[in-house]
Amino acid sequence: NKAYTDFMMQCATQGQLAEILMSALPCMLSYYWIFVKLVQQYPDSINGYYGPFLKDYTDKNYHIACQNWTEYTENLCKDYSTERKEKLAEIFYESCIHELNFWNMKK
Repeated sequence: NKAYTDFMMQCATQGQLAEILMSALPCMLSYYWIFVKLVQQYPDSINGYYGPFLKDYTDKNYHIACQNWTEYTENLCKDYSTERKEKLAEIFYESCIHELNFWNMKK
């Protein structure tokens, strides 16, 4: 978890808006995807202890926020050079790996 937050802080202090977004979006997008799948598989979970948490991350407004941030990011980056886009893709990928490792901490 520390490696993940350190990575995000590095992107924030050494990068520009696009780098910050690439480091943060995997968390935002994966929460929506994971919790929608969880509630689909275990519908009663929405009424359990973590129900309020699940409701927040599966709400249509959260989904709209995910879509809006994705569209904003795509617009921001559309005219970047291929080299810059590749670097941003690397940041996004690395953040995805950190996100996966965050979920694997329970093991």
